[in-house]
Amino acid sequence: FQWTSPPLEDMADFDSDRIMRQFDSLTEYASVTRQDEHSRIVDYSIFRNAPAPDFSDPTKLVDPDTIDLRLRGDSAAVDAGIELPGITDGYTGEAPDLGAYELERPLPHYGAQSFLAFDGRRAILRGVWPIQARPVAVKR
Repeated sequence: FQWTSPPLEDMADFDSDRIMRQFDSLTEYASVTRQDEHSRIVDYSIFRNAPAPDFSDPTKLVDPDTIDLRLRGDSAAVDAGIELPGITDGYTGEAPDLGAYELERPLPHYGAQSFLAFDGRRAILRGVWPIQARPVAVKR
């Protein structure tokens, strides 16, 4: 691990030369720099199906339908996060999982979604969201 910064004793210094420091571990880096204190070292094996990128051919495209970025149940990323109210709500284990998807929760849905609109108990409109706005008469 490597970090380049002004001298550690300076709170904010934008003019002096930077010092490059190297650390043997993430733990050592975090304790000295106070950066990445909640970070974890993981690799592609934490995902259900996410092979490492092939950097030998930068023009190679990957079919997104073949990739599954949900966590494996035995992954080191499961329950390894910290609670952030309003963001990690609804986690299922001891703590939130790392990454975009919580283990054993449904995947988010993006794009068109069906809806029903009610007036009391009566459904007055059904369709697919986003709907096209229609003029509405306003009574005065």
